[in-house]
Amino acid sequence: MKRLLYSIGILILASLTIVEFSNFMLHASGAPAGKTGSPGDGSNCTSCHGGTATAVTGWITSNVPVAGYIAGNSYTITVTVPGSGNKGFEVSPQSPSGNLLGTLTAGTGSHLTGSNKYITHSSTVSTNPAVWTFTWTAPASGTGNVTFYGAFAITTSTTRLSTLVISEQVLAPSITTNPISVSSLCTQTAFNVSFAKTGTFNSGNIFTAELSDAAGSFTSPISIGTLTGTNSGTIVAVIPAFTAAGTGYRIRVSSSNPVLVSSDNGSDLAIHQSPVINVSSGTVLCSGGTTTVNVTGSGGTSPYTGTGDFSVAAGDYNYTVTDANSCSAYQSITITQPTAISPSAQVTNASSVTASDGAIDLTVTGGTAPFTYLWSNSATSENISGLTHGSYIVSITDANNCTLIDTITVSYNFSISETGNMAFSRLSSYPNPFSRTTSINVCVAVTGQVELSICDIEGQKLEVLFSGVMKAGDNTFTFDATAYPNGLYLCKMISGNISETHVLNVVR
Repeated sequence: MKRLLYSIGILILASLTIVEFSNFMLHASGAPAGKTGSPGDGSNCTSCHGGTATAVTGWITSNVPVAGYIAGNSYTITVTVPGSGNKGFEVSPQSPSGNLLGTLTAGTGSHLTGSNKYITHSSTVSTNPAVWTFTWTAPASGTGNVTFYGAFAITTSTTRLSTLVISEQVLAPSITTNPISVSSLCTQTAFNVSFAKTGTFNSGNIFTAELSDAAGSFTSPISIGTLTGTNSGTIVAVIPAFTAAGTGYRIRVSSSNPVLVSSDNGSDLAIHQSPVINVSSGTVLCSGGTTTVNVTGSGGTSPYTGTGDFSVAAGDYNYTVTDANSCSAYQSITITQPTAISPSAQVTNASSVTASDGAIDLTVTGGTAPFTYLWSNSATSENISGLTHGSYIVSITDANNCTLIDTITVSYNFSISETGNMAFSRLSSYPNPFSRTTSINVCVAVTGQVELSICDIEGQKLEVLFSGVMKAGDNTFTFDATAYPNGLYLCKMISGNISETHVLNVVR
């Protein structure tokens, strides 16, 4: 009986021991976020594992140099948990207010949690010691000291807390001028000077690219470009036009706050004089015309490319002259032109088919005043009157000798004559001017005998388009001028003793 009770007592003790150990069971796949014991988290993990957390040292280490971290550099952080039993951890680099400082990258056996603010075990580890490593990328310059907060759980003991403080390395400010990407430069041509800085530069600082003399001396450096800022960058520089050709030039970068100069670019640079470009042009006298642009080069090293005479219309043009050293000069030019000659006419129609009381009041815009006029009836005035019905051709010439030819039609109030001849209401064509064919429209008041013919400008008949009885209303005929040269032609319509003429303009 006593042996049985003794056995039962052992069993009860065993049960009590198992329950006690359950207080230290780990999160198998990582701790929940915010359990590092940091001031920002406000928890030391005892809410999960019970007991009072014990502070330890040396459980978080790094390969950050004694001098401290450099902003933007990456370092290895090592978590070491000694002792028996299963182990897990959670670590976060934080400010006192709980902000993440830097960037975490998980390693083998760990993962990120809590919006990448924390790193924890992916599975518990029972080795003695348990070791995890991960990567930390340092925050921006000026952050100062960074504290890593860590909480560690072991199934055989209470929670442990540990910290690691890493200082920021204070670098003395310096400038390094990077190599120039080309070995020769041209005056008045932009190129890039890149540089790197270390340390802190003050607000309002100006970086200046400086050019040595032809022997590489910076005794009297020449400023060739500036950049306001406090970080590494690229200066857009230009070699001044007065710089003498040479092969021993160097470039460096200086700063104003603090006042520093860098070493030079590390190799000699050749500088060549750029050529000079000269662009001249004539004048476009008539709208749609052309003129000649003359491009020449001088200076630099001949021979040149891009020179010569160029026939151009109105517009914007860019020209480049390049010399034997591949140095170039550039110039833009705008070619203008007058507006086109544009006539408009106020026509007074003849009162009847036989009346001579029509008139044309002409107004001309565009072109270059003054203008001269020549009408097909030999008149030379701007306006003409005393006209019978028909088409009148006017040649308008401006002060630049630009000419426009226009055709204006004077109509009449048609009626059937007492002799029974045909009266016409309209004779027109479209298109006009034309290159090959045009449609001629004849509108007659009543059915009657009509002849429709094509004549040269002097009235010599060339061909008959229609001869016979034409029905009242609109009648359309096609004139094919393929066989005829460019110029003016007359379309003539005759009925009895009444005729009407329309001018056709063939242009190719």
